[in-house]
Amino acid sequence: MRTILPIAFLAAIIAGCQAPLPDDARWSGSLQMYGGRSLSLELLLDHSPQPTAWLVVGDEHTLVPEVMVRGDSVILTFAEYGAAIRAAWDGARLNGFYERYRRDTLRIPWSARPAGAQVKVHASTPPAVALVGSFRVFYQRDAGFDTLSSATFWARGDSIFGSFVAADGDLGLFAGIQRGDSVVLDRFNGWQALKLELKNEGRHWTGQLFSRDLRPTDLRLEARPEAAPVLPADRVASPVDPKARFQFSGVTPEGEVITESSSRFNGKALIVDIMGTWCHNCMDAAPILQRIAQEYRSRGLEVVALSFELSDDSAAGRRNLAIYRKKYGLDFTLLFCGSTDATYTDPALRRQIKNFGAYPTTLFIDRRGRIEDIHVGFRGPGAGAAYQREIELLYRKAEELTGR
Repeated sequence: MRTILPIAFLAAIIAGCQAPLPDDARWSGSLQMYGGRSLSLELLLDHSPQPTAWLVVGDEHTLVPEVMVRGDSVILTFAEYGAAIRAAWDGARLNGFYERYRRDTLRIPWSARPAGAQVKVHASTPPAVALVGSFRVFYQRDAGFDTLSSATFWARGDSIFGSFVAADGDLGLFAGIQRGDSVVLDRFNGWQALKLELKNEGRHWTGQLFSRDLRPTDLRLEARPEAAPVLPADRVASPVDPKARFQFSGVTPEGEVITESSSRFNGKALIVDIMGTWCHNCMDAAPILQRIAQEYRSRGLEVVALSFELSDDSAAGRRNLAIYRKKYGLDFTLLFCGSTDATYTDPALRRQIKNFGAYPTTLFIDRRGRIEDIHVGFRGPGAGAAYQREIELLYRKAEELTGR
């Protein structure tokens, strides 16, 4: 996917600026949301020797794939999402837009200033009831309440962290603060722009979840000691033919076509990760899969990632995979397999996997090439204890595949 810079913005870069961008490393910013609300975000920006940036949510640091700093202007490009932040320094703050390129480009005002200029806000009064623990989430939908999700939250000083967790993944780590009986949590990672507002109502919490420019979803949280969600039967993935070899084909970032019959997989057990470089749960899983690839390679296990991108542009997809590989230090096989459109996923996946529909979906394949088991989704660090259970599951499956 090619990104075209607006002529006016290019002209601003070429023309120069009022003052050079300051050297401050940490920036506090905001993104406008539906109904005039503001989404808080933090940015780490290193100017030299090669400009580098990270989006920060609590302890989570998401590397920005491409960064350009020129004079008073900054461009943060998220090629895997087809999105970018473009802003210029006016002497007090960076002002610009978050843009997402589709048939109709989404353009949202964005700004940031050096964090040293910010006044830290602390909780004004101790909360009567802290938002800590496990909860069942009731989303208000048109047809009633959806109760397939849970939530987990924890506190550190004045700050609250947590996430909404479903059976096939989580929304990523949220961070914010509780003031009295009200909690506001934010998340921005270059793709997700989410804001959660909650208020304690005695034995439960009510509030709204905002997503970029979309209308908010009303919700209610009820405390549950154990609120682990379970996939309904019609969403449990399984092989269409358990006796058939799982077939796949894709292109490496370097342009080599690889299939399941390639010599590198002869006699090997496989963990096949069906993913996309745009998928935050896939990003959470990538470092764990890399550790497993390194630890179990000598025992005859290979990890393969089948990437289905937002665009079917092969050059862009391979480039995104190269960025993804460098970002997470991956040395296992990465293959571009097309886009998430049914044109690609139906013949490659759905003809072999019943109820395929989640990214990531992880296949555990024995040395004969048959699917032994399928794990739908991945719950990351924002899911708390569920994250540790995901890691344990992947390691247990690696042991089972190589122990035969």
